[in-house]
Amino acid sequence: MESIISSKQTGRKSGIELLRIFSMLMIVGHHYSVHGGFSFSTNNITIQKLWVQWLSLGGKIGVNLFMLISGYFLINSSNIKLEKILKFWGQVFFYSVAITLFFYLTKIDGVNSMKTVIKSLFPLSSSAWWYATCYFVIYLFSPYINQLLKGLGKRKHLCLILLMTILFCVSNELIFVGGSFAMNNTSWLLYLYILAGYIRLYKDEIKTKHCILWGTLSYILTFLTAVSLDLLGIRVTRLGKVATFYFGMNTLPVLITSVLLFIGFKNLDIKSSKIINTIAASTFGIYLLHDSVLFRHYLWITLFKNKSYINSVNLFGHSVICILLVFFGCSVVELFRIHTIEKLWMRYVNRICPKISQTISKGISAVEAHF
Repeated sequence: MESIISSKQTGRKSGIELLRIFSMLMIVGHHYSVHGGFSFSTNNITIQKLWVQWLSLGGKIGVNLFMLISGYFLINSSNIKLEKILKFWGQVFFYSVAITLFFYLTKIDGVNSMKTVIKSLFPLSSSAWWYATCYFVIYLFSPYINQLLKGLGKRKHLCLILLMTILFCVSNELIFVGGSFAMNNTSWLLYLYILAGYIRLYKDEIKTKHCILWGTLSYILTFLTAVSLDLLGIRVTRLGKVATFYFGMNTLPVLITSVLLFIGFKNLDIKSSKIINTIAASTFGIYLLHDSVLFRHYLWITLFKNKSYINSVNLFGHSVICILLVFFGCSVVELFRIHTIEKLWMRYVNRICPKISQTISKGISAVEAHF
């Protein structure tokens, strides 16, 4: 979990930590766009429509980048740590229960279901945040995945990546025709994990220059696919309705952009910065807080009233201000939680983990004795 929610390793260069920050800003911008209630006509193109589409592009790239970062750091892990599991669970559980109770007690947006409160006690199994659940599952299996990948060797590892790329990504490129062979969120994140593992194991020494520049260019070209479909959509309505088709996280343009930006920032020679690392450590909490199903609706629809700016020149300023307010506001909340509630929780966790680990070890030994 440390690869997502912690950036506290002493002396770590801050290039990847800076990438976490940019990725989360793109994700918040994406949520401003897709959860803001915007509905544009396919009959014409406005600057507001293009801006909302531009914001929406960054979200899936940001998701891909987070998983690439995680796979890069986890590939050499040989075991899972109970302390990290409980730390991660405590973070997700806190936000799930706290947000739900707040909306239930205040009745904001009409939330009054006891079922919702009970469901909040099981945020991972109920997929309250899809990314958190998928990541948690992959983390639990990561030691076994790592051993299997290292056993494959370089050639077979690359063949596995190529096969998964064809099945999960390339096959999905044709609008109205393509499909990705029953790919789901977990399998796609696993693919990114395997890809990042390959980079770490076999290509980490390669210092590819200008990757950030190429990644930025790829970002712009990906956006232009939406502009092209918008223009075609004026005459062919069906094309206009799928203008952002190539913004999906498993499309080839988004994959290429994600990998280029990841390699570029990974190789960025930035000395360890306490400010960057501190903000980066709060990014997963920013995601949990602002993209809770309950808080999401209140934030973008009730509080900021995004869709009321759909035809306004103020949309640009409104979006930038809202995105920055959400990012830094949620960051402050998360940093406060880290230094208060999480500190208390981890004191307890660090006391009980040795006993739990010992009990588990004895249980495994007892099972082994019977086989």
